[in-house]
Amino acid sequence: AGWKNAHPFVRFDRAHAATSLFGLKPGTKYEVKVALNGEETKASFTTRPEFTLPEPLKIIEVKPGESIQEAVDRAEPGTEIRVHPAPEDNPYKAGIRITKSGTAEHPLVLRGVAPESERGKQAWEAKGLPVLDGNGQLENGIIIEGTLEALVRHVVVDGLQVRAAKSVGV
Repeated sequence: AGWKNAHPFVRFDRAHAATSLFGLKPGTKYEVKVALNGEETKASFTTRPEFTLPEPLKIIEVKPGESIQEAVDRAEPGTEIRVHPAPEDNPYKAGIRITKSGTAEHPLVLRGVAPESERGKQAWEAKGLPVLDGNGQLENGIIIEGTLEALVRHVVVDGLQVRAAKSVGV
């Protein structure tokens, strides 16, 4: 099958560089080769098996004009919040704060609903996903926030686009 190129390396200090590999299949063994300055190193790894979410215990639908934050505030473990696409000229407001946990058996899920024509595609390939807009004014798109005493765990965010947040997207 031959070798495929990864994204170019980015150097973040004198001794470290990083890259990313996309489009890998779950539960699959891969061999990687790194060639730098005439030297070559090979290694292998196996991706984790497919992660499947359990069926939600409760579904909250968020439609254009409704508040994602209000849905998050009403959610409890096992809730899936489904955010439907809004018109391009009136996206959802960013600045969503998730401060509660799901459980391993019943995660809290915040998911964008893809248009019918885009369902089944990877999130980075799908068009028309719901947009959360920071308008260059809000610090964060979506923040999952806990404390050392009360960590926030078992939260899944999927299929949402964050635009124009000043600091953190998700």
